[in-house]
Amino acid sequence: MSGFEWYMETAPSSAYPTIVKAEPIFRSAGMSSRHPIWRWHPYMGLDEKFHVVVVEDEPIILRNIVDKINSTALPFQVTGSAYDGLEALRLIQQTRPHVLITDVQMPRMSGIELVRHVSARYPDTLTAIISGYNQFEYARQAIKYGVKDYLLKPVDKDEIQATLEGFHHILTECRTNRERALIEAAVQGSAGPWDGTDSGLDGETYVMLLIQLGHLPAQRLSEESIAFLTDLWKSAPIHDIIQELNGSGRWHLIDQTMPGGKYLALPRHSAPDPADFAERLLKRLTELSAPLPVNICMMRESFQLRQLFYCALNLRAAMEERLVMGQSSVIVCDELPAAKESADGPPCSLQHQLLNLMELNNRGVFRNEMRRALLGLTRKEITQLRLQQKIIHLIHLAWQQKLLIPEEEIFHLEYELLNRFALSPDFSCMIEHVVSAFEYIAYAEEEMDHDSAGELVERLEHYLRTCYANPSLSLEEISESFHYNASYLTKLFKKYKCTTPLKFVIALRVAEAQRLIECEPELSFKEIGEMVGYTDPNYFSRIFKNKTGLSLSQYEAASCGRRRCHRQDQQAKCKQS
Repeated sequence: MSGFEWYMETAPSSAYPTIVKAEPIFRSAGMSSRHPIWRWHPYMGLDEKFHVVVVEDEPIILRNIVDKINSTALPFQVTGSAYDGLEALRLIQQTRPHVLITDVQMPRMSGIELVRHVSARYPDTLTAIISGYNQFEYARQAIKYGVKDYLLKPVDKDEIQATLEGFHHILTECRTNRERALIEAAVQGSAGPWDGTDSGLDGETYVMLLIQLGHLPAQRLSEESIAFLTDLWKSAPIHDIIQELNGSGRWHLIDQTMPGGKYLALPRHSAPDPADFAERLLKRLTELSAPLPVNICMMRESFQLRQLFYCALNLRAAMEERLVMGQSSVIVCDELPAAKESADGPPCSLQHQLLNLMELNNRGVFRNEMRRALLGLTRKEITQLRLQQKIIHLIHLAWQQKLLIPEEEIFHLEYELLNRFALSPDFSCMIEHVVSAFEYIAYAEEEMDHDSAGELVERLEHYLRTCYANPSLSLEEISESFHYNASYLTKLFKKYKCTTPLKFVIALRVAEAQRLIECEPELSFKEIGEMVGYTDPNYFSRIFKNKTGLSLSQYEAASCGRRRCHRQDQQAKCKQS
């Protein structure tokens, strides 16, 4: 094959790229799709040699080819040989080699026929054919059945070496991709051959690390925050650093669902000491990610493939339990300690201090005291997760005391603060933003003047008069429409209208029902109830009686009486005139 350039493409019948000569007849096979290799020989261990079967009907040539293959420094080993295609097919069925090298013209079954059977039954087996003739028909059939190489006799050592180098590249890439795919699926808890018997990883164990650049991200991150954390990983030469620290050993970096953290899996037999490796990796990454911290969570034990999901869960739990804002560290999670602090909320003294400060009409004092109280939290080395819980708890506590801000704005405040937790170098860098959030909630009443409150009530009244007949109308629906807390709207409406929104709606519905009973006597009570917003006749009847003191029938009878009296009065007036 000397003098020819090789290129790799994927034949439809095979999972592997095909190595072919740069000749026109090879380019016409329609092999254009390129994709990653995921399939792997079921009996292949990751550090074993690749198995080769050689088929040649000339014993001398056969021994010569076998010797040349075994003499290369590449990890290939001839595990079987045969003198014809039929014998070779039985041998391949028994041993399932990674590579088949076969002559073309042989008794009982030709090499082309053998390749046809192998490509149909074992498409992952890489094949090369040897021929004494450079014929177009052989080349055409070879490509049809996915042959990866075409060698001319006599085959010298350099040609064998070049062919095996191409096969080694394909098989090594396949092995790496297969292992990574299995590890990624195992970490994510997907289904797979986790007992190892069908994965080629039987007996392999892995050391797992969780690398966190920056702080823990919230579940709801802004697009800007996601882009920042993604760029942070891209800008750090993490792959080069791991390769340098790990030497020639294999490793796989697995993404998490959320940005900022990745799992690193190292095969135990080739991995360095986990604790030493983690410390050296932390030092290198901390230099690159400053001012953001780096935390690496690790377990000293190694785990089989089927255990990686639970290992990943433990690493994530330990990271959440131990990560302190602004600190870089190696976290060993062989045993999770009991939590020293309650996650239910901030200390009672801090809650009381916040509530007392909210009663003062002095913003300067409020800001200074809140700043001092929050700085006190940073000196206690509280973990990020607990610190977030304390701040969010205080935000909701302050809001519940006033209820002057729409609930949507509170959610947005929480959203912004959680994004700052993920991206700030430490908590002291975001204290001013936290203080401003508390101040905004505490003094919201000053921001909302009397006119704007009155305007809000008028808009609410108009909305209720327009939509009162909607059966699904509720305080929750009204709250969502106006983007204000339901309790606040009720309090404000009652202040200006001396009734609650719910009672106002009931009054509108009953008044309309009275009008319909008097003016549309042909309508049934059920139809009237549905027209004013009550789909349940019994409930409509109870509401009507509670409001008017009369049942629907009594009110209808009274209405008939009034109409009769009205007609009699009209008739009497007509006679008098």
